Amino acid sequence: MGTYRSIRVVLTVVAALSLLIVQPAHAEQITHDYLYYSDCTLTTTAGEVWTECGDPNVYSWGTTSNWRKNTWFGCVTEHGGSSCEYWTGSVWVQINCNGNNC
Repeated sequence: MGTYRSIRVVLTVVAALSLLIVQPAHAEQITHDYLYYSDCTLTTTAGEVWTECGDPNVYSWGTTSNWRKNTWFGCVTEHGGSSCEYWTGSVWVQINCNGNNC
């Protein structure tokens, strides 16, 4: 009787651990801050669009344009980065952030 109970406990623990292992990890929420610039020099800010961690709203001021700096970070880890981008009319492409894009 004791051996049967021990086997049942071991199988229950193994089953519970396997459920933890196979469950997909949830992706970390990422927040974005888009700074839009008036032209290819990336010196005059025209507007901004951003999100905040845990908030479903999108905030903005000013106007958007074809030139922007995209800054992002994880809401938990705070790891992130940034890139400068140009809108071609169909996709955003990365450009130099030093303003030599004219």
